[in-house]
Amino acid sequence: MPLIQYLNKNADYIYSYGGGITNIIKKNIPNAEKKIIEIPAAIEKEWIFESNIKVNSPVRFAFLGRYDIRKGVKELSIALKNLAGKNSFEFHFIGPIPDEFKITSPQIKYHGTLGETEKIKNILHQTDVFVLPSHSEGMPNVILEAMGSGCAVLATDVGAVNVLVNDDNGWLIPPMDSKAIEEKMVEILDVDKKIIEQKKIASVQKVQKHFLWNEVIQLEIKNIEKVIFL
Repeated sequence: MPLIQYLNKNADYIYSYGGGITNIIKKNIPNAEKKIIEIPAAIEKEWIFESNIKVNSPVRFAFLGRYDIRKGVKELSIALKNLAGKNSFEFHFIGPIPDEFKITSPQIKYHGTLGETEKIKNILHQTDVFVLPSHSEGMPNVILEAMGSGCAVLATDVGAVNVLVNDDNGWLIPPMDSKAIEEKMVEILDVDKKIIEQKKIASVQKVQKHFLWNEVIQLEIKNIEKVIFL
C-alpha cells in the first residue's frame, strides 16, 4: 500500500517480527536493513505448562481459530477428510467452524467458540501437535500459546512463523497445500513418539527463553537505548 510504503520509507526505524516479515520489508523499502529493529511477539508467563510431555495414544492434534480462508481451514479439512478412518489420531477444532464445513468422524471434535481462556488451555494441555496452516501471518500469538502449553507445532512457513517453529519444536510446510498437510500428518503419526516428546519440551523451553513479556520488554529497552545513544 502506498501509505505504508511512504511511512516506512521515511521512518527513522522500522519494527519487524523478524523472519519473512524482515525479508518483505527489505525487498520493498530501500536501505531498510539499516533501520530495522526486530522485536518478537510475547505471551504471559501464565501460559507456561511444563507437564504436557507424554505423547497421547492416539496422537492429538488441535487447531484454534475462526473459519477463514486465510487460516487454511479449507486445506486442513481436505487433508482430514482423506486421513479420517485410515489413520489413528484425534483432531480438535477450537473456534466457530460452520456446520456445513464440519467433517463427520469420531476422530474429529468441534468445540466451538470457547470464551474462557482456561477451557482453551485445558484442551491445549492435552494436545501433542498444534496445527496452523495459514496462507499468511505476522507472528501468531496462538502459536506461542500452544508452544507454551507444551505442543509441538505443524505450521506453514509464512510471515515470521519460522522464528517460532523449526526442526527443534515442529514442522514447517508450504501454504495453500492440502497434500502437504496430509503427508506431514502421516509422517508425524509414523515417527517415534520420543521425537514428538522432544519437540513438545523444546516448544516450552523456547517460549520461556525468548517469548515471555519480561524477556521481550528487556530486548525493547536495549534497542531503545541503542538508538538513543547512537
